[in-house]
Amino acid sequence: MMSLKKFALAALAALGLCAALPSGAATITIAAYDYGWYDNSGSHTPTNINTLSGKCCGGKLLRDFFAFDLSGVSGTVTSATLKFYTLYMGSNSTTETWELYDVTGDKNALVGGTGGVAAYNDLGTGKMYASTTFTKATQQGSNQSIALNSLALADLTANAGGKFAVGGLMPTFGNPDEDWVLWGGAAAQLVLTTQTVPEPVSLALFGLGLLGLAAARRKSAQ
Repeated sequence: MMSLKKFALAALAALGLCAALPSGAATITIAAYDYGWYDNSGSHTPTNINTLSGKCCGGKLLRDFFAFDLSGVSGTVTSATLKFYTLYMGSNSTTETWELYDVTGDKNALVGGTGGVAAYNDLGTGKMYASTTFTKATQQGSNQSIALNSLALADLTANAGGKFAVGGLMPTFGNPDEDWVLWGGAAAQLVLTTQTVPEPVSLALFGLGLLGLAAARRKSAQ
C-alpha cells in the first residue's frame, strides 16, 4: 500500500507536471459591429456609415470610432492589430498622423448617437493605444494594419467577454480649413492573439484523483 509520505510526494510531482503543461494560443478575428464619427458639438448620426477623422464640413472637428464585441474572447490577449481600409485623404498634406485612444464611456450611448460632447472628448483622450502616419501618395485607397500597444492589450484582456471600442483623431491639420481622412469602417477588423493557461486547481485535483485510484488498485492487489 502507498504510504502517506509517498502519496504526498506523488501529489507534489503531479502539481509540478500541471505547472509545466503548455498553454494554448488562439488567433481571433473580430469585425467591427459599429463605427462612425462624432463632431465637436457632440453630434453623431448612427445611420451615417462614413468614418471620418480630422476637420471637415465648415470647420467641424471630427473624431472617429470602431466598436467590437469581445463575447468570444477569453484568456490573456498577447497581441492586437487593427485592420481597416483608407478610402480617401481629403487634404493638401502629403502625410497625416492618426492617433488611437481608449474609450471609457458607455458603448451603447456611443453607437446609439446619444454620447454627446462627452463621447467626442472620450474619443481623443486617455490612454493612447497607437500612433501612425499615413502617406497620401502610397496609402490612400489601401488596406492598413496598426499594432496596438501594451495598454490596449491590458484593456482588451480586462474587457474580454464584453464590449470594446477605440477612438481616433488627427492631432494636427496641414490645412486649417479642410483636412480629413475617410476610413472604410465596414472593413475594420480586430485581430487578436490570446493565451489560455490550464486551471492549476482542476489539473491538480485530476492528478491527485489518478494517484488515489492507483493506490486503491495496488492495495486491492495485495
